[in-house]
Amino acid sequence: MEIINIEKAIRAEIYQPFACYREPLVMSGFITSLPLPPPTTIAGMLVHAMDKKFNEWIDVAITGKSKGFVVDYQRLVKEPEKYHLSGTHEPSPAKFQVLVDVSLNVFIKSNNSEEILNVLIEPKNYLSLGRKEDSAFVRNTELVEIKTIRVSLEDAIKNDVLLENTFIPYREDSEIGYFYRLPKKYKTLDKREFEYGDYLYVSDKSKFIAGEFCMYENNDEREFFRWMVTS
Repeated sequence: MEIINIEKAIRAEIYQPFACYREPLVMSGFITSLPLPPPTTIAGMLVHAMDKKFNEWIDVAITGKSKGFVVDYQRLVKEPEKYHLSGTHEPSPAKFQVLVDVSLNVFIKSNNSEEILNVLIEPKNYLSLGRKEDSAFVRNTELVEIKTIRVSLEDAIKNDVLLENTFIPYREDSEIGYFYRLPKKYKTLDKREFEYGDYLYVSDKSKFIAGEFCMYENNDEREFFRWMVTS
């Protein structure tokens, strides 16, 4: 196992009693949830917490899992002015897949780390992740050391380098996980238009895999991931 870079990043432990990270292309009917929030959802939470827009890009990586899901029935009302609609519009029923007992470890790389760290500790607005009602509670956050490592498959097995419960950027030589197309960042910093990326979700059926990864370690705890925006 070769260490090729060491850098600093924010690590935030976030808990949510309930959360729905809506799949981008699902707009009605049974609205399913992604297993983890995409990078733009993390960015949106931070913008709301800071009460101002970013003036730079951030990079994000996420690991985490939930204990299951429930189905939440809601009646959705569209605002005619917002959606350029005319006439009277009755509430439409919808079913949401809502994750239960969600625990996330969110890694954030930014030139503005101190400001982001402070706003996670003392946000200017309440924290939510997913829908507005999906409250997010930061249990711990700190600036940590992240190592970029390069491993062979033999090294991965020998050193227990496992990917699990995380999104990783899709590569043609990757054959693990479930494919998702996710919004990874805003096209510009002043408009809510997304640039999309292709990802694989590696579930708790963890995988040994060769290549370059980021590693966080603290005593006996280790997490492996890849940055989602710049990888």
